[in-house]
Amino acid sequence: MRLFAAVLPPQAAVRELGTLVDQLHRLPGADGLRWTGRPGWHFT
Repeated sequence: MRLFAAVLPPQAAVRELGTLVDQLHRLPGADGLRWTGRPGWHFT
């Protein structure tokens, strides 16, 4: 049996990471990936 706990990052961190992820979305082949939306971002 396992238990995982999720920690939600601060909104400032989500915004900063989001800027980088937006750049990744523009890379070749990125449209073939399944991306998680920002509301679902967390650390486990």
